Amino acid sequence: MDSDAQPRKNADDLEEALSRKRRALSEVTDDEQRLRREEAIEQLMTYVALLRDASSGEVTLQGEVDDGRSLSRFWFKLELEDRRWNVEEKKLTIAPRIGDVLSFDDGSRWRVRASQFVRPRPARKPEREFFVCEPAA
Repeated sequence: MDSDAQPRKNADDLEEALSRKRRALSEVTDDEQRLRREEAIEQLMTYVALLRDASSGEVTLQGEVDDGRSLSRFWFKLELEDRRWNVEEKKLTIAPRIGDVLSFDDGSRWRVRASQFVRPRPARKPEREFFVCEPAA
């Protein structure tokens, strides 16, 4: 396996294991123990996001640079399955492309589906591009 792909594979494997553990939480009867396990899973999902950022040359939302390249700010419209949506901002070294999978602070993974331009008000401001994302499988 390519050494550059190893962090990405590690992130995928860990995320899959954490998803299984999250599904099994309903079987834990002790509320305190279930809460501790939920918190641990969330902390590990943050670690998964860091692994993904390291493997893709991305940066965290705090603005840490992977290899000294200049950063640009991008905006993302995260569309949930129930038609709700949220907007996130992320600094990256290159613009995302359709099909790219990104992760955010909470460890969630999103696939870029499209882009759309939004004209802010007042009209003197330039259009802003949003990358429309759906949950990654």
